[in-house]
Amino acid sequence: MSESHLGKYLVIEGSDGVGKTTQKSLLLDRLSTHRDDVIGVIDTGSTDIGTAIRGLIIDPSISKTPETEFDLFTVVRRELAAQVIQPNVKKGSVILSDRNWFSAVAYQGFGRGLDIDMIIERSKRAMGDFFMPDGVVILDAPIEVKEERLRLARPESDWFEKEGRSFFERVARGYHWLAEKFDVEVIDCTPSVNAVHELVFSQLGKIALEQNE
Repeated sequence: MSESHLGKYLVIEGSDGVGKTTQKSLLLDRLSTHRDDVIGVIDTGSTDIGTAIRGLIIDPSISKTPETEFDLFTVVRRELAAQVIQPNVKKGSVILSDRNWFSAVAYQGFGRGLDIDMIIERSKRAMGDFFMPDGVVILDAPIEVKEERLRLARPESDWFEKEGRSFFERVARGYHWLAEKFDVEVIDCTPSVNAVHELVFSQLGKIALEQNE
């Protein structure tokens, strides 16, 4: 992030089944009691083009190569950065997203086998100054826990959840690689929802609130 930016860009990452949506909602609610300029965004949405492309991405009837899948995600993230993140952060707002390009490394890179360096370089160009958030955490849990949560929460899951155990094991390795390479905190999401929230808040909440202190 550039030091000229007044606001903050925060990200909660992790594979399917770790509770990103729940933790994002809890953090948004808590931060909103302290400031009125906290904006939640969806990584594959929150813009008109993002919403339209998301439909193509998750539609199981539309076949796509891993390269095309990554291209679509990258277009969505570029537009999110340009249309939502940049203008709002420059105004001083806090943006909270439930994924960013880390997911591309984990899913299309480790999961699908695309070149990791290529994903990172193209993500840098797409995200510009917002390639690295001001704060990011990765939620994690044993594969068995994630599988059970997905089975209960999404009985009619989309095509990502149908990839199978080995795919998600590779994705998990991708997230651990990202955590080590970019010095990102990994939070175990197997304790209670509130306990996990406190850990997320300890990492991201202080960043969001530091300019108000």
